[in-house]
Amino acid sequence: MSWTRLPWAKMPSAWISERMALRSFQAGSPGPSIAALKLYLTILGEVRHGEGSEGLGCARLSYTQLETLADLSRSMIRPGLDLLTSQKLVRAEVGDGRTHVYAVTGYPPPGQPGWRMIPIGHLRRSGFFQRISARSKADLAALKVYFVLATFRDGKTGETSLSYEKINHYTGVGRNDVSRALSRLVDLDTVRIHSGRDSYDTGNQGYNRYELLGLGQPKREVAGSGWSAVGSMPFTDADQVDFG
Repeated sequence: MSWTRLPWAKMPSAWISERMALRSFQAGSPGPSIAALKLYLTILGEVRHGEGSEGLGCARLSYTQLETLADLSRSMIRPGLDLLTSQKLVRAEVGDGRTHVYAVTGYPPPGQPGWRMIPIGHLRRSGFFQRISARSKADLAALKVYFVLATFRDGKTGETSLSYEKINHYTGVGRNDVSRALSRLVDLDTVRIHSGRDSYDTGNQGYNRYELLGLGQPKREVAGSGWSAVGSMPFTDADQVDFG
């Protein structure tokens, strides 16, 4: 049976923008939280489309595959999965003894809103999973900020414009730690920062703009009348998320 592996993955967005569940991934003992978020990305990237699909938003994976794809030790798989299931992000279903089927909660049907694009192909090629340490509080902060940047990415410009206060609101990451997390994401080759001014009372126009790498590069049209996308991936996501 054949199936299509896309260079990007669909991620349900309500758990971040509405439930604010990222705040539940605590830094006190970062290992399980980091494992959970890496596993979530991994499962999203393995959801099958087309013939051979296990069902909407489902991926069939063994522990060995999860270890390899997420670059986690086997001892971290179970705590990570337990956290995902307790937060109702993933449901583990009965497999064949060697593998399990993981169903992503809230995965939207084709043509429906409620999801954002994750450049899973770029994350894999850049060594992102290998470079995120399961013991690093700074890497946990970077992961959480990455999810928020993906959630509030503008589908027209391909960029996210958020104040540090808003990032803190959705992630629980402190203001000083937000700055370090963004620097870490740049170091991991996942985000490019376009300079602006982070000011709470001047609106989004004053904020830095954050571009997720791996989803194509924006450029101004020749006539200067708007944005057009170039590169392998479009900027369009399925919906726009209300900043609240």
